[in-house]
Amino acid sequence: MNNINGNNEEAHDTFPPPFYTISDMFMGWVHKSATIFGIPTLVFHILGVFDVSSSLSMLTYMPQKKMDGNNQYFDVPELSFDLKLWK
Repeated sequence: MNNINGNNEEAHDTFPPPFYTISDMFMGWVHKSATIFGIPTLVFHILGVFDVSSSLSMLTYMPQKKMDGNNQYFDVPELSFDLKLWK
């Protein structure tokens, strides 16, 4: 686990440990390092609630697959608001 500034394990012995780490989901090495040292990690997603909830609804219910053809709108189910997409 080397990084630009040297070895993480040596730095861990030199400085006091943090209480926790906060990391973006695309920086998986932060979680891996924190796990090795027993430091809790909060991982966040930059996509946001709209993207995650609408994608989950599309993957779960597949409304786009229930259409007879293309070039028409379809409803995305199970959201707290009406959302129509074009296929």
